[in-house]
Amino acid sequence: YLPTAHSAYALRLYVTQMQMQMDNLEKIVQERTRDLEEANRQKDAFLAVLTHDMMTPLTSIQLCAEELQEDPMAATYNPYLAKVMVRSQKTLFNLVRNILDLEKLRSGRSISIQRSSCDLVQLALGMLEIVHLEAQAKNITLSHYASEEPLWVDVDRQHMERVLLNLISNAVKYTPTGGSIHVDMTHSDDNVFIKVIDTGYGIPADELPYIFERFRRVDQLKDKAVGTGLGLAITKSLVEEH
Repeated sequence: YLPTAHSAYALRLYVTQMQMQMDNLEKIVQERTRDLEEANRQKDAFLAVLTHDMMTPLTSIQLCAEELQEDPMAATYNPYLAKVMVRSQKTLFNLVRNILDLEKLRSGRSISIQRSSCDLVQLALGMLEIVHLEAQAKNITLSHYASEEPLWVDVDRQHMERVLLNLISNAVKYTPTGGSIHVDMTHSDDNVFIKVIDTGYGIPADELPYIFERFRRVDQLKDKAVGTGLGLAITKSLVEEH
């Protein structure tokens, strides 16, 4: 009797353990399925927003090109055409670079940095010029304060331009019509400080820890402006590489 009872108990214990393992496996499969569904959803959302973001500058370039085709002298009395085309081209170029850099980060590769001595004031003023027309269309006042002397820094010029442009253009995107944006550039000892201050919608406190995540966008602000959710993630990576 005892050997039979012992065998029955051992079999029952084995079946119970197997059932627990099966339950754990099923739970893991469900979690992985949810992760894959979320990744697929993010991919679809990213492609939809990316397509939208690319269509806007492409349409601007097309309209300007058509006007120039009809009247080759149009750029002479309307220099705005050339500015729009250059700005749209830079927007497209920045989108492509963001995607390429995202792939580098995903594969564990670093973003290469080519340092040179640059005046940070002039870099920032150049980025303000790029967003000037967009800000003007929304009646947003752009202003800046800078130290009287140049702020020389040892950085990758193109990457630092992207950092500044991402921050300033974000301010333009998320500041309502009639608002203002101020860029403050100062230094103290060996430190240089750049502040982008705007009268925009702001970011909820509970979202702040996540704003540098890839594809992350504040839910309450998605209807205010379009974006891929890559700008701040790339900005953070570029600053860290420096």
